[in-house]
Parts: sequence; structure tokens; C-alpha cells
Amino acid sequence: MVAFLQELKLAELAVLKAATKIIEATSRLDEVQFAYKEDGSPVSGIDKMAESIIKPILEVHAPVISEEDSRHRQEFAANKSGSFWLADPLDGTSLFIRFPKETGGQIGYGPLVGWVTSGQVVVSCYYNLPTRTLFSAVRGQGVSQIVIEDVHTLPDFATRSKISLHTEIPLKRSVFLFYLSEDRGLKFVDKLKRERKIFNAYKFGGFASDCSRLLTGREQLLMHPNLKPWDFAATLLLVEAGFAVIIDPFGDQISERDYRLKLHTPVLVCHDGIRKELLSHINLGLEPSCA
Repeated sequence: MVAFLQELKLAELAVLKAATKIIEATSRLDEVQFAYKEDGSPVSGIDKMAESIIKPILEVHAPVISEEDSRHRQEFAANKSGSFWLADPLDGTSLFIRFPKETGGQIGYGPLVGWVTSGQVVVSCYYNLPTRTLFSAVRGQGVSQIVIEDVHTLPDFATRSKISLHTEIPLKRSVFLFYLSEDRGLKFVDKLKRERKIFNAYKFGGFASDCSRLLTGREQLLMHPNLKPWDFAATLLLVEAGFAVIIDPFGDQISERDYRLKLHTPVLVCHDGIRKELLSHINLGLEPSCA
């Protein structure tokens, strides 16, 4: 018996319905309006359109806090102690704008939804549009993937394949995905690379897409200085695959399982087998303020 089965079905319905409209919109991008939010990230008419698909499906069940809603701060504060939905109608908007017809899988974007109760994401669904892959997770029950070419068709639970952690790779052979908005983390990753503690490091795509890259073994490490609540829908996918997710890596180093959602959160993700070694580089002085 799948726990949170109703929520899982609703989440998958929402992301696949939104994906259908996003795919249709790629044929008329010249008509789409683009703008920038207060934090400098792009938003498009397609984001808003996807949100208009997702919210009515989920709102019949519980409140929805969406990245595209300017009231999300107030709504999060009002609902954080209860149960609610998180939605990023189009994770990776900037990549979608640049590569709307990507099919090779190198770049990813798509709708992301999570169900929250008692301050933790317990259900997650992300549809990677370029690879046509649906990733779904329920806390404590693992993460699955299924390729869905026809997004009008809801998946059969029996046809999914479970994802487990790929063969653990030593830190010195690992590749780090990181984000460019935080000086401390940048310097840390740069020093790891210069001292050959890791194999390589680079910035790639939207957060949910980067999580899917770790799930499929393309990279092994991920750091973000400022995750928003909806990003934790993607983080659950990694937790359920067996990755270690460390909250506030340069501070309290909290396990994801002991964490309750906040508006802004720094995160480090790695294979559990290299967690102690990676954190030791922070604790022993590779972190810039200790150098």
C-alpha cells in the first residue's frame, strides 16, 4: 500500500497536465512575454500558464504555495505548520527560454510539485521535459522514474523503475554542481578543485534538473546557497535515492530528516560514503573563513 497515494496521484496529474501545455507553447514562443522577478530570476508567460494549470488541480485538496505567486512569503508563513502544496510551475525557466526544444538530456527543465506536512516534503513529482521522464518520490518509500512520451497518459504504478544510489565514487573522482550566487561556497568549491580533492566542478541547470542529473549518475555532488521551499520537493528525490543532504553545511550541518522548511536554506548533497570526508574539508579549514 502506497502511503500518500492520493497526494502522489494529484501531484503527478498536476505536473503532467502542466507539461502538456508547456510542450504546446514551445511552438509559439515568439508570442510569449518575459520579465524578471525581484530576485533577478526570469519569469515567462509560460510559467504563469503552467501555474494556472497546477493550482486548480491541487487547491481542491489543500493550499498551494507557488514560486510564481508574489504572495508566497506570506502564504508560507501562514501555512508552514500545517499541510500544503509547493509548486514550481517551470523549474529552469532561463534554460527553457534558451533551449525550448532540447531533447538530448544535457539540459533539463519542467514542472515540480511537492506535498508538505509537519514542515517536511513527503511527496515529490518532477517531469523533466527534454528527457520526458517523470521522477516521483514518497518519503520512506523510495524514488522512481518512468519515461512518458505521451504526457496525456497517467503512468501505471507497476511499470516504474526504482532508483537506487549509483556505485559510490571517491571524492577525488566526483563532479560538483554548484550555483554562482554565494561567495563562500564558490571559494570552497574552487579550492577543492585547485587542490584536486574533486575531479571537476561547474554550474549546470535548474535545481530540479540538477537533482535528476545526480539521480542518473552524471554528477555526484551538489551545493546551493539559497534553496527556496519548493526546491525541497526536488531534494526529496535525492533523499529517497540514498543521498546525504546536509542543511547549512558551513554552519550547523543538519540532516535533512531533522530539518523543517524555511524560506531560505543553504544545502550540500553528496553520496553518503563521502559525506564525512567532504565535511572534514570544511571543518578542518578548507572553508575560506578558516583558511
